[in-house]
Amino acid sequence: MQNGDNYPLFTKGYVPDCKKRKTETEKRKKEYEATGRKREFKSNWLKEFTWLRYDCAKNQMTCNTCKVYGNETVGPFILGSMTFRKECLKSHEKSECHMLNIEREYAKLNPTKTIAPKTLQSLNLKTMNQLSLKFRNAHFLCKFGKPYTDYEELCKLDEAKSLDVGSQYGNDKAALEFTKFIAEAERERIRSHIKTCKFVSVISDGTTDCSFQEAEIVLIRTCSKGDISVFFSLVKNVPRGDAQTVCEVLTSGLKLLCPEFKDKLIGTDGASTMLGAKTGAVQRLRELTDRPYIVGVHCNGHKLELAFRDSLKAKITLFNKVELFLINLYYFYRNSNVTRTGLKDSYKTLGMKVMLPVRIGGTRWLSHMKTAVNVFLNGYNAIVQHLGQLQNRDVQVSRTEKGNKALHFYRAARSKDVFLLMHFLLDVLGILSEVSKKFQEKTCLIQDILTEIDMAIKSLEKLKTRDGLHLREAYQHAKFNELTGNERAFVSAREKLISAIIESLRLRFTDQPGIISACQAFSLRLFPAHESDALDYGDTEVDMLVDYFRQALETAGTEVDQLAPEWTKLKSHIYKRFDNPSTITWRDVNSKLGQVCPNILQLVDPVLSIPASSADAERGFSRLKNTKTDKRSRLLNGHLSDQLMIMMESSDPNSFDPVPAITLWNVGNRRVQQEQTVNVVLANGVRDDSANNTVNVVEHDENFNVVEHSPDRETMVSSIYVESSPVNYVSNTVSVGSENEPNDELVTLDENSNTVQNSSERETLIKPSHVESSHVKIVSNSSEQEISSQVNVVALERSECNEKSVQCEINECKESVEIGIQVNVSD
Repeated sequence: MQNGDNYPLFTKGYVPDCKKRKTETEKRKKEYEATGRKREFKSNWLKEFTWLRYDCAKNQMTCNTCKVYGNETVGPFILGSMTFRKECLKSHEKSECHMLNIEREYAKLNPTKTIAPKTLQSLNLKTMNQLSLKFRNAHFLCKFGKPYTDYEELCKLDEAKSLDVGSQYGNDKAALEFTKFIAEAERERIRSHIKTCKFVSVISDGTTDCSFQEAEIVLIRTCSKGDISVFFSLVKNVPRGDAQTVCEVLTSGLKLLCPEFKDKLIGTDGASTMLGAKTGAVQRLRELTDRPYIVGVHCNGHKLELAFRDSLKAKITLFNKVELFLINLYYFYRNSNVTRTGLKDSYKTLGMKVMLPVRIGGTRWLSHMKTAVNVFLNGYNAIVQHLGQLQNRDVQVSRTEKGNKALHFYRAARSKDVFLLMHFLLDVLGILSEVSKKFQEKTCLIQDILTEIDMAIKSLEKLKTRDGLHLREAYQHAKFNELTGNERAFVSAREKLISAIIESLRLRFTDQPGIISACQAFSLRLFPAHESDALDYGDTEVDMLVDYFRQALETAGTEVDQLAPEWTKLKSHIYKRFDNPSTITWRDVNSKLGQVCPNILQLVDPVLSIPASSADAERGFSRLKNTKTDKRSRLLNGHLSDQLMIMMESSDPNSFDPVPAITLWNVGNRRVQQEQTVNVVLANGVRDDSANNTVNVVEHDENFNVVEHSPDRETMVSSIYVESSPVNYVSNTVSVGSENEPNDELVTLDENSNTVQNSSERETLIKPSHVESSHVKIVSNSSEQEISSQVNVVALERSECNEKSVQCEINECKESVEIGIQVNVSD
């Protein structure tokens, strides 16, 4: 013992049999891995493993599916792995937790292909038709901004049309519930689309609603293969509109539709609150996502209006006079019904269409100022005639304050310099308003902004020495020679106004070089007319974009080394496949050249994803103010977001499909009393009028052990009539349980109260001879909500195909729910 003979484990130099000695090959391989081999991430892995994400800054690999859908908080592919071995990727892909998360992701993105088909089998055709009518009514209310209280009247209208809508879910509470699931169905559709996109941008803006609260709206812009889409996310009331609050709202909106936004965010739009260099919302997003290359763009539509306002600071006296004249004229007719009626009579006397003066400002779009000037000039004869009548000394009103105002307006309207400047403004505003409308388009591209501004500047330069269309009409006007004054003030104002506008445009747009100017390389309108001129076109700009978005491109799986040669190849193919590049879109290019130049086209997508303006947010505010009115000022953020989601993203009532929403509603968070279904199965059944069977509803734990239940949790089954023998019922209904796993299971007990195991088809057989003593237990994951239901199963007529339709009526809380089930009958 002292020598260790009986204890060889403690003998010096002993090696256990279970431990193998490393061979020389294994030792050399290990030494090579430690010293000689430097492993790096391969970009082609992103194509082979779609769930893989790579962070260039941290030099780490992560599994996007496990991070989003996994319950684990630790793990190499959740925290970040630096083991760049393909074997590790294959091992993770085959792991049990990863495969489970893949199933969760599929169930989340495809709700109608998992639980829904099973649950929809619990609804017969009659019930589906009733629900379809009610979901359509709820959709109609939200689509047109109607209150929920109108839902009950719509249901009554359907009944008046002899439509069967059923007796349940006919109040405004049901409409609110249906709206929630219709909106969620739209969100699921949008999430599925965004899932296929590699880059997203966020659009946000703020306004004050009818309840005098600050409201922030969030939209998401995506581009996939040249196809641009903008989706509404949410609207939320906030206590203040500072950068921190805006950043929190943006994060909430991104998480709602794009949970993996930290790997896809590429740009954002906003005002000065968003674009602060140190503490702005865009900078906070960069720090949150660890993506310093996120592009922040100030709304170009707003910048255009600000540029025009900046030009007015040049103190152009005549323009200020015209602007003040139009504002006061608007309020002169707006605040007096008598003067407004007199102007209408003046229009009718001259046989002209009535056009009352409109407000000159109030929004950021220049087209409103153009409309105000245009309305005045179109109704010039009627307005001057009416103003002349009001300042006539023979009229009593001429001696009042209103008469003095009319005299002032009459003299200003008949001034030659005012008349000429208004026509000149139509020419100027016509150019700028067309640019503004381009900026307001949903598919407006950031690379086309500078192109539109350059074209506008060239057109304005011509107006310095060349009369525009409307100015020529002013000189040819029938009453031009009757006007008073001279043109000296107009000539001076014309030169100053054009110079000030051009200077402001250059200051706010073209004099700001950077990544935005490099995006012009992807403007198809700027492509040279001939291929020979396009040899070096855009090479410098593409290199700049590649350096700026390198990290994002590598994360998205783009082969960055192939971008420069593919750019040359792309230009050559564009000239060969298309006659004129300026008439095509990037969607057309992707459809024909997507397989030829895949990498360079992936660089186009982030550029197209960057928003050019916040016009989509402004359109959302218009819908918001139509929905949240003074009578509906207490709408909560969630309900308001649901209504706007339906209003902005859902299809028209004529083409609306309620089935996806009904599917979510049927498997979603509904009341247990509304969805309780009891399945009774008889074998060798005979008619027994005295049958009175008790069905106990119990709960079970994770191991399917029965948990003791209270005595009042029971459902009475009575009056069971089956005229055929034998009857086999296979349950197709899964209607009680959690949202993700509705685990209803019918089991039977023998005479000794032992559970009889069910078949794989989920059959439950109850011996009719023991119908009074047998107990059917429903094992469920349902919530702890009391259930008390009386079930009557009544046999109806038998069809020729040996199928019997059984109608199951559940009376609960003085309400009736009809659920149709099918049983197979074999004689």
